[in-house]
Amino acid sequence: MATGQEVGRRRRLWRAFIGTSYFMFAKLTVLMVLVVGYTFTLVILRDLQQDTTPITNAAFVALATLAGLSFGCARAVEESARDRFAYAGERFLHSAVMVLMASLLKYAVIAVRGWSKSPLLLNLVLETFVGLLASLLLFQATYSGHTAVKVLHEKLLERIARYPDWDDIL
Repeated sequence: MATGQEVGRRRRLWRAFIGTSYFMFAKLTVLMVLVVGYTFTLVILRDLQQDTTPITNAAFVALATLAGLSFGCARAVEESARDRFAYAGERFLHSAVMVLMASLLKYAVIAVRGWSKSPLLLNLVLETFVGLLASLLLFQATYSGHTAVKVLHEKLLERIARYPDWDDIL
């Protein structure tokens, strides 16, 4: 038979376990999305001459899909939750548009560099200015997408936990 102290200790341990699990699942994973996004952004920008179209295409497809899912969810949920789901969809859509713009700018740098008759100064100015602009767009797209993931994740966790059997595995 467990004493009152043992029961209290077990409850504290259980609460600590639940708190740690929640932090790792709900907060740390979302933060890791930002870190991974910035890592890919740096990979794309490390060499402006490297064709990274597959990475930006995949990012666009993922962001556009998440935007569509968020907007669809906004139509399906009750009125009080619609605005947050729509907000996440707007952030995903804006991120997708910024990724497209940055990809187009980076492709322009690659294309101009390939023109043999373009002056060296034009290449340098274009690569520096357009590269900086593409960098800013990609970093902002990553940040905006991270905010959307954070909002969507929090709202979905709220909705999942509204029923008592949300974490029953048997």
